[in-house]
Amino acid sequence: MIKLVLAPASVLLTVSAWAQERVLTDAEVTKAFSGKTLIWKLADGKNYEIRHDTDGKATASGTYNDVGTWRVQPGVGSCTAWNKQRPAEVCVKLAMREGVLTAINSDGSVRGTLVSSN
Repeated sequence: MIKLVLAPASVLLTVSAWAQERVLTDAEVTKAFSGKTLIWKLADGKNYEIRHDTDGKATASGTYNDVGTWRVQPGVGSCTAWNKQRPAEVCVKLAMREGVLTAINSDGSVRGTLVSSN
């Protein structure tokens, strides 16, 4: 006798979402960020332009202006600390989700998505 076991829809959705996400390697994070200006759309709906210098300095401009630091956190993604807004360092996982570079908070929520890079 063959038994058919059906998985709940939530399990299937979780597996489907996981299959569509690819976490960037440390080398990919460095290549994507170092010496580049990235424009991110954050959860508040605003775009933020952030320059990531090769020496670890970060500069936010446009809708918000601040300076701080950034670095690659091996096995995690990218970490930033800002002088005015948030002095405590915050790290995010960086992953490709459906072809879009996405910054993901430690609780799994989306911090922002990449709009453009130069």
